[in-house]
Amino acid sequence: MHDGASLAMEHEVLVDLSVVIASRRADALDRALHLASRFSPGQAVEEILLQAHLFVGFPIAIEAFPHWRSIGPEEPQRSVDGADPESQARWAGRGEEVCRTVYGGNYAKLRENVTRIRPDLDQWMVIGGYGRVIGRRGPRTMVPCPRPFDGLRLVSETPDCRRRSCRPGRTVPS
Repeated sequence: MHDGASLAMEHEVLVDLSVVIASRRADALDRALHLASRFSPGQAVEEILLQAHLFVGFPIAIEAFPHWRSIGPEEPQRSVDGADPESQARWAGRGEEVCRTVYGGNYAKLRENVTRIRPDLDQWMVIGGYGRVIGRRGPRTMVPCPRPFDGLRLVSETPDCRRRSCRPGRTVPS
């Protein structure tokens, strides 16, 4: 059982790791990983690194893993949700369910807005982001507030997205 201080430190180092990954500061990555390995379970660090590709892209996430392997577990964990032929349909259904839960009353508007921007992006968000990655079975470590790109102010909707991710399923006023 965690006490409040250790849980707060665990959360803080995971948020810091997310920010360092998003900032693309290689000089700070090893320090953030060392702190995360000291104060957070390895599985939580793995999850942050795995989900990083959704926010910063595959190249940066892929580059972060060898740093982690030199500090943390040498053997990569395997997902319980592989890429069998039925996965795409399963990811689509699960993605819609998870995305609907996160966005609540704003779900339909989100899907409409993203589809208007680019239909492919809507599908990638739901199937890849929410279905394939965030909605996977098994233990999950989520550091929903703040998001990895908070503080960088790269996305104009960051405060709105933050409110949604902190309170999944609640309608956020416009």
